[in-house]
Amino acid sequence: EVQGAEAAVAAVGRVSAIVLSLLGDGFARGKPMSMSGTRPRRVRDTPAGRRRLARSKANAGGAAEWGVAVQRSPPPSPPLLLPSMPPAPPPPEVVFVSPELAGWGSVGGLGAMVAHLAAALAARGLSVSVVLPHYASRGGGSSCAPHAAAHLFDLSVPLEPSRGDAPLSVLHGTTEGGVRVYLLQSDVYFRAPYAHRSPADALLSASLLSRGALLLLERLSASPAALLSNDWVAALAAPYARHGAWRRAARPGGGRSWPERWRGTAFVHLVHNLEPGYDGALN
Repeated sequence: EVQGAEAAVAAVGRVSAIVLSLLGDGFARGKPMSMSGTRPRRVRDTPAGRRRLARSKANAGGAAEWGVAVQRSPPPSPPLLLPSMPPAPPPPEVVFVSPELAGWGSVGGLGAMVAHLAAALAARGLSVSVVLPHYASRGGGSSCAPHAAAHLFDLSVPLEPSRGDAPLSVLHGTTEGGVRVYLLQSDVYFRAPYAHRSPADALLSASLLSRGALLLLERLSASPAALLSNDWVAALAAPYARHGAWRRAARPGGGRSWPERWRGTAFVHLVHNLEPGYDGALN
C-alpha cells in the first residue's frame, strides 16, 4: 500500500508538471517552453536525438510529442493537506413537554402521538427530548415507566410562598429511536395520570410540570429551537418562560435574565382534545 501510494504521488507530480508546462507563457504564445523557462532544443533525427526523444516519452508519458521538453521532475513533495472545514453546527433541538408518552407513561392517544412525532423528528436529524411526569402507578399499581431510567439529579421547584418548594427527582432514559426522555418524579404530586382530587390539585400538577420542565432545561444549559407543550396540563410552559416572577419570588436576584434565556425558543402548543373533561376547564 505504501509503494502504491508513493507511485500515485509520483504520477500526480508528473501530470502536474506536464499541465503546468502546457499552461506556461510559452504555450500561450504558441512557443513551447520548458519548466525552467528556456527554449527547448529541437530534437534532430539523429541517433542521439532519437534516444533523447525516447527518454522524454518515458519520463513525461508522451509529452514530447506535443513539442514540450519536460525535464525529470524532482522527488515529489508530500501531498498538501486541505484546510480543515469548520465543524458542522449542531442539529436544532426540539423539546416536548407532555403529560404522556407511549411506553413511559400513557393512558391514551396523546402519548402515542407524542411518541410518533418525536421519533419522526429524530429520524429527520433533529435533537429531540421529551419531558413528562414519572407516575407512581397507573392507578392499579403497575409502573408507568417500564424502560430503564437512571437518576440524573434533583430539582427544587418553587411554588406559592405558602407552599415553599416542591422537590423533584429527574430520571433520564432514551427511546430506541434516539429520543431523550426526562422524567420528573414526585410521588406526592405525580401519583397517576390525571389523578386530581380537586381543581386546585389539577392546577398544581400542571404548574409543577411546566415549571419543572423549564428549570430542567436551565440546569442542562439547553436552549431549544422549539418547545412543544401538549394539552392543558403542559400549557403553562410558555407563560412561565415569558414571565419569571414565580422564579424570582423564591430566589431573590435570580431570573433577571429569565425571559432572555427563551428569546430564541419558539413555543408551540398542541391541543389534542377539546371534549368536556379534557379541555382543562377548571371550576
